[in-house]
Formats: sequence, C-alpha cells, structure tokens
Amino acid sequence: MPTIAIITCEILELEFARLLSNDSDIGEVIVIENNYSGRFIEAMEKSGSKNLVRIPHLNNFRNNPGERLNVIVLFLGMKLHRSRIILAKSIVKAVQEMSHFAESLFIGYGLCGTGSVNVLEYVKKDIPVHFLSDGGQPVDDCVGLLIGGRKIYYEEQCKTPGTFYITPGWSIHWRQMFGSASARQYEGSIKKMFTGYSRMLLIGNPVMTEESMLENIAGLNNLLCLNIETRKGTVKLLEDSWEMVTQSVCT
Repeated sequence: MPTIAIITCEILELEFARLLSNDSDIGEVIVIENNYSGRFIEAMEKSGSKNLVRIPHLNNFRNNPGERLNVIVLFLGMKLHRSRIILAKSIVKAVQEMSHFAESLFIGYGLCGTGSVNVLEYVKKDIPVHFLSDGGQPVDDCVGLLIGGRKIYYEEQCKTPGTFYITPGWSIHWRQMFGSASARQYEGSIKKMFTGYSRMLLIGNPVMTEESMLENIAGLNNLLCLNIETRKGTVKLLEDSWEMVTQSVCT
C-alpha cells in the first residue's frame, strides 16, 4: 500500500492524533520528531496506539510495505503564522522534501497557509495533493475547519465582528503568537492587538474539555477581560477530508 505524507500545523496536533489513532486501515504512523510534534506523540501514546514510529529526520524514513497504508507526519510551528510569506515558504519546502517519500500529499492547512502560493507548482506531477476542504473548497483556516465550515464561521463573524476564536490548539499555543518580549512589552502588545475585540469564542471538540480550554486561556483573558462564549465544534470536515485522501490512494 502507498504512503501518505501529511504536512500540518502543530495547532491541529490533537485532532490529527485522534484521526490517525482511530484509523484501523493504517499500518504505521511515522512522525518526524521535532519541536512541534511532542503533544501529537503524547496523544497517540495515550490513545493506546501501537503503530507509532518516531524518526529524527525525514532521511531516516524507511517505507514498510504491507497491506495497510503508511502515514508520515510533519508538524510545523504555529509561530510561522506571524508572516504569511514565511509560512508559505515553509510549506513549500516541506512539500518539496516529502514528495520524494510518498505517493500522496495531504496539506493540513487552510487558506491561511496556502492562499498566497500554488503548492501544486512545487510537487512532482504524478503525486496527488489534497487539502483540508469544505464542500470541495479549501477551508479558510483551522477555525473554519473546526467550527464546521465557512457558513457557520461567517455567521459568527457577523454576530460579533470583534471575536477572538479559540480552538483547542489555540488555547495551548496562543502565547507563541506574541513573541518573547519582556512582560510589560508582552502585555502591551497583546492589549494593542486586541483593541476593538469584545468576545472570545471557545470552539470545543472531542480532543479537549471546555474546562481545560478555559484553564489554558486564563492568562490571556486576565489581560483582555473579554466576554467568553462557547460553541460546540466538530472534527467532521477533517474526517471527511481524510476520507477523500485515503479513498483516492486506495482505488
């Protein structure tokens, strides 16, 4: 069976761990161990997964032929989102490298990461490339993916324009978006960035409880004092996107 390469952001680490650990058609899940893969590995091991393989570098990958799919996963850092140009270049570099080791690529980003670059230009022509999708169209970003699609996302934006959306991954990694300045500069940059915001919307899903999300964002909310609302999220678009990938390589 072929190998599928996944390139995605650490902000979706828990959702991808849930997805891959529940897929009985996968032979091995090979993760490139780096600064951004730790929680994915922890979640996979906690789920009882017995098919997780860690490698320190892509060059250490050895395909294990068999009747089931193999998956190789590369996580990139959330802080790349500070610059769309740098993020796009990082995705392209990963695509170019991983396309030599797989028969299919799954780009676990929305338009946040691929909107400014045509990834297909950097892939060998015989390798199919798949994206996170919503009704056949790319999702806007991780929020659009986990809130349930563009229509719901737009409704929430119209309801309260000044909203900061918190997914499980955002609740863990929000500090990375504001640099490592002194405490005073750090707080000042956050408050300035959120001028005009009035609401924080927590979008939960099965990978994290609402209580854990609230605990994770306590420091941020102490600074911003926004109204906190919650909305049930979903991993269905991720599951549907993955099903399209696996069906295409298995037919």
